[in-house]
Formats: sequence, structure tokens, C-alpha cells
Amino acid sequence: MTSDFKDLILANPKYEQCVREQRVVAGKFALLALLVFADYLALLIAAPEWMAHPLWGGRMTVALPVTLWLIVFMIALARRYAAYAERAFDPQLDAIFNEAKRVF
Repeated sequence: MTSDFKDLILANPKYEQCVREQRVVAGKFALLALLVFADYLALLIAAPEWMAHPLWGGRMTVALPVTLWLIVFMIALARRYAAYAERAFDPQLDAIFNEAKRVF
């Protein structure tokens, strides 16, 4: 991609709008992830005795399933963002790219 072609894409107001929308969506997903992780840390700090409560005859504590849930949730959240971004933003970016190719 030449510098002129890149400049043509970057100058497109549709591209600026798409980038703004991506930042908003990414920020919302990041905020949700941060809030869930902060709640997890608060639970570890505020209720360590509950998190240390033994399960299944003392083989593990409550902290293990809670931590596994957190990991699964974060992976699912990342996959959901990737799917949303692919569905929402890829067609917009393809249209902008094709428009720039026609002009260039």
C-alpha cells in the first residue's frame, strides 16, 4: 500500500467515524472486563474466608470455581467482541477500502 493510498483512506470521514465507533465499542467491552475483574479482586480482599471455604471434602476451595468462571467469562467476552467487531466493522472497512481503490 502506497503512502498516497493510505492517506486517501485516512482522510475519508467514513474511516474516522468507523474508528470512533470501534473505540466506543472496545471501551465498553474493556470496561465490562475491568468491572468483572475488579469485583473478583474485591471478593478476594473482602471475603477471603468465604473464598477459602472448602468444597468436596476439602479437595478444593470456592476460589477455584470462581477463578475458572472468571477465566471462561473473559475468554467468552473477548470472543464476543471479536465476533461483533468482525460483523459490524469489517464491512465498513471493506467499503472504505473499495471506495479508495476506485478513486486511486
